[in-house]
Amino acid sequence: MNKLIAQIQPILKTDEVTQIILNHYQNESQTLTTGAEANMLKLKELMGTISEQETERWNEIKKTFVKNKTIKGLGENDRMSQIVALLAQFGDGLEGIKEALKKWSNTHRSFKNH
Repeated sequence: MNKLIAQIQPILKTDEVTQIILNHYQNESQTLTTGAEANMLKLKELMGTISEQETERWNEIKKTFVKNKTIKGLGENDRMSQIVALLAQFGDGLEGIKEALKKWSNTHRSFKNH
């Protein structure tokens, strides 16, 4: 933290301070293994500096976390509940494919009409 504070000067602009903070935490997160990417994306989200691509990745991480938490929350010995949860997630995945195909179809039609 002292290294970070030493880099902050009163004459720096807000975006320069933001970049110093992000660079510091990026360097620190490289020394960590578990959750480093998630922590960095969460920090960027909190600071309001997250890009569209990073937002998509952050949403994927959160979705995976919820999925894993749901399966583990059912108990390791309750295999039937885990199978039912996995089938429900499979259904959600099929719904996502359906939506992607609809978007593609709509885009493809709009190109044909032009």
